[in-house]
Amino acid sequence: MNKAFWSRFSKAEAIRCVEVKDRVQARIARETRGFSPDRLIEYLREASRQFQAESNAMYHPDATRPMVVRETNERGAER
Repeated sequence: MNKAFWSRFSKAEAIRCVEVKDRVQARIARETRGFSPDRLIEYLREASRQFQAESNAMYHPDATRPMVVRETNERGAER
């Protein structure tokens, strides 16, 4: 992608993806420090539900297992 492409997205150039990821990762590490494995899973599930709600995506409220997407070949067999 060249400069002409990015010129269509003036605000996108100002986004520092790695910096944002590092800040979010540090915040999550602070918030979850000392969590048991079960509490960490609970935290991540709640964060996932919150993200789904904010992005208007569907997430079944009774789901206890993560949703999985599997790629299959033409015959329906997993790759």
